[in-house]
Amino acid sequence: MSARHTPPDVPAGGVVSMGMPLFNAERYLEEAIRRYRGTIFILGHSGYDSDQKALTYTDSAIRLARSYDNAWLETGALGAERAAQVLDDYLKRLKAGGVVRKTLYGSDGPQRPGYAKTHLRRFAAAMKAQGYTAEEQRLILADNFSSLFGLPNFRP
Repeated sequence: MSARHTPPDVPAGGVVSMGMPLFNAERYLEEAIRRYRGTIFILGHSGYDSDQKALTYTDSAIRLARSYDNAWLETGALGAERAAQVLDDYLKRLKAGGVVRKTLYGSDGPQRPGYAKTHLRRFAAAMKAQGYTAEEQRLILADNFSSLFGLPNFRP
């Protein structure tokens, strides 16, 4: 990918992954997202507030992803045990916000042996429980990333 994209510290192009919610994305990022249309902004953790264990900035992140082609959400901490109490609400918000096609699965790991597998299983089970179709699950877990970075879709 680096051969096709400008490094993230060059705002004219490339990928910028922004961990959240140390700031409110709308307040601090919207101008940059609007100004640097050639740069991909990945809003890490989709606005989940790890300190408060709440979806504090998720609606703002969803609005940015819905409004700008170059803004994407990343699931990060949302499959972690510490976020279990908000995962169902998060998945409902993604669907209601119309951003399933703008969401990238991230495992927030590895943090310890087995963590990534547990995270993925928890996240996939929650998507299924929330009525996500096989297509919607595939989009979030793999195809959106492939599409964003011009890679072939994974098929087992």
